[in-house]
Amino acid sequence: MSVAQTVKLFGNAGYKKRNLENIGKELYSLTQVVKHVSRNDDNSGKITREEDLYPKPVLFYNNGQLFEAPRVGYNVKSELITSNLTGDRLREQLQLFSDVAHEYDNYKEVGEGWQACDFMCFLFEAPWLWKIRNMYELSPSSKSREDVPLGVALIGQGRTGKSTLGKRLAAKLTGSGNFLDGGVFDAKNYALGKSNINMTITTVLSDYMYSAGPVNPMMIDDISPDLTTRPYFDRFIKEITNNRSLTRPLPSFIFTMNRREGDSKSQLSLKPEIMRRLWYLSFESTFAWDENEREAKLNDLLERANDQLYRYCQVELAKFFNDVSPETEQKIERDYLYPIKYVLKQAMDQFGMFELDKDYFDDNYDYSLFVGRNDWTMLINQAEVGADLTFIQQDGQLKAQINKQLFNKVSDSTARNNGSMMMERYFQYLPRKYRISYQYTSTGFIVDVANFDRWLNSDTLQQKYNSSEVARDAQKVNTDAKMTELLTRLTEAQEKQAHRHGIFSWLKKK
Repeated sequence: MSVAQTVKLFGNAGYKKRNLENIGKELYSLTQVVKHVSRNDDNSGKITREEDLYPKPVLFYNNGQLFEAPRVGYNVKSELITSNLTGDRLREQLQLFSDVAHEYDNYKEVGEGWQACDFMCFLFEAPWLWKIRNMYELSPSSKSREDVPLGVALIGQGRTGKSTLGKRLAAKLTGSGNFLDGGVFDAKNYALGKSNINMTITTVLSDYMYSAGPVNPMMIDDISPDLTTRPYFDRFIKEITNNRSLTRPLPSFIFTMNRREGDSKSQLSLKPEIMRRLWYLSFESTFAWDENEREAKLNDLLERANDQLYRYCQVELAKFFNDVSPETEQKIERDYLYPIKYVLKQAMDQFGMFELDKDYFDDNYDYSLFVGRNDWTMLINQAEVGADLTFIQQDGQLKAQINKQLFNKVSDSTARNNGSMMMERYFQYLPRKYRISYQYTSTGFIVDVANFDRWLNSDTLQQKYNSSEVARDAQKVNTDAKMTELLTRLTEAQEKQAHRHGIFSWLKKK
């Protein structure tokens, strides 16, 4: 690159304007700026095509079966996915599936085998979710296509195994060659990237979801949880899941997220409309037991992991969807993961293995039932009755009025974590299933004490009430009322007794 600069040595009055030394410095400075811009514009070593971020290999659906190609592109040779997995080899792969789930159950402070099993089921069924969405749309029931999530997010804090499962094991179990790291989307690594990584991820993801053909998930590790709170991501996920005309084969996506308490960028969207479309799985419990034993077990799983069972399931799922009876449709409506659970159960039953994993298959994990329970417990423990919360009787039930000022105690005074935002977040923690509270106002909200404690699986709020002056006053009133009632009855009995005694005395005189 050549640069020309005109330098004026003398001013209009004829005096020397600049000396040669300063001119030399300015030209040198200009050279540095040009070189700096040139380095920034250099795309060598960067990913320059969006297609290079797409899964490799890629799966395509055609005429009831799945085909595999090395990458997305024109004139790329594809092959039908087949499987000859039977007998002892099938049993070994099923044992691997079971071992992964039990590893996350047995080696955690709080077992997470349920979430691990659900994730693998989603992973294996992902290429067929679009079929289930279409089935839901045509169903005479209340189900709709957005009831089938097109994404799953593994959420953890620190080293809790979310990336081991959601990245390394997932890649091996599906034969994926490019599980992406979130940093790939940085403009320093991706030529088309924006300074806002979250926006770049959403753009690339949207383009992939709308690309005609691929059905396997795009997998991205270490995404910032606050992506789910961004308006553009909200628009994207609602648009892709609500689109009634989008009936063709469709891919999905998998995230792993590192959530840190107190970090504003670690806050997930807890809106029901987001959690309905993006399935959250919690992997926040730390590993327990001997570290060497645990590492040896994980290494063993990684060494054994392969895509043989995944391919077997794709072949069996193709057969499953080619002949779906009305009775089977009803089972799928009750559980969108029923197809893969059916395939796995049929295989496990051949070897008497299903009973070991049966509990994992009963229900699908619901993040809303578990998130926030510890936060709420700690918040109630530091609440002051009378100032932060008030107990009342409403419709014959004990209720607690939670005042807004309580949430200032967990606020850091920032715009994203002020008292109002924290009150909204804690309200969103309350799962609708338990009918704890129906709405909140600018001053707070009312919760049903019995239902709240049932959700916490403790008597936290009831104990708060029992130890309060309100309860003691209510108890005193109740005791006084019972004493008054007892004295009234006693007086009435004495009067009756006296009356009878008077009658008997009169008869004797007669």
